[in-house]
Amino acid sequence: MCRYEGYDERVVTLVDEQLSIGSYPDRWRTAAMVLIDSVVRLLPGCLAGTSAEIESYSLPNVLEYPQYTRPEEYRGLSVPKVLLSDITSK
Repeated sequence: MCRYEGYDERVVTLVDEQLSIGSYPDRWRTAAMVLIDSVVRLLPGCLAGTSAEIESYSLPNVLEYPQYTRPEEYRGLSVPKVLLSDITSK
C-alpha cells in the first residue's frame, strides 16, 4: 500500500473547502475517522443531553478541566482528595 508525504498542491484549486485536524504524522484512515466522528457528533440524538454544548471546543478560549479515573493512585500520583467521595475511597 502506498503512503504519501502529502497531497498535490494543485488539488487545492479543485476543492470547495479544506479541513485540518492538526499538523502531525497521520494516515488518511485516521484523518477520515476524526472527520466522521466530528460530523456524527452533530447529528440529533447522537450525544446524550447537552454533552455537545459543554465540549471544550464549543466554548470560547476554554480547555476542559483535568480528568481523573481509577486507580486512585498511579505511580505515586494521586487523584485530588477533594474529588474522592466516600463511595470511591472504600
